[in-house]
Amino acid sequence: MNYYVNPTNSFIQQMLSPSGIGTYTKAGWIDDDQYFLAQNDAGIVKSRQGDYVIAVMSTAYERYDALSSLVSALDAAHDSDMVK
Repeated sequence: MNYYVNPTNSFIQQMLSPSGIGTYTKAGWIDDDQYFLAQNDAGIVKSRQGDYVIAVMSTAYERYDALSSLVSALDAAHDSDMVK
């Protein structure tokens, strides 16, 4: 299980874990032996508003700024929708 708590290159984990939100994620890449074509990440987020699954499939390889912003926006949308 530790493999999913401290994964290599997970932009979901890098964005949410420093805020105290637990994650179990696994990042992945797609390449054609010459260029990286995609950077993907998925997992379970242990949110204060309730646990949820998140998956991001993108062609934004090494664009951690854009990918982190996307994850932050998705997490905020989840939390605002789950307010009771």
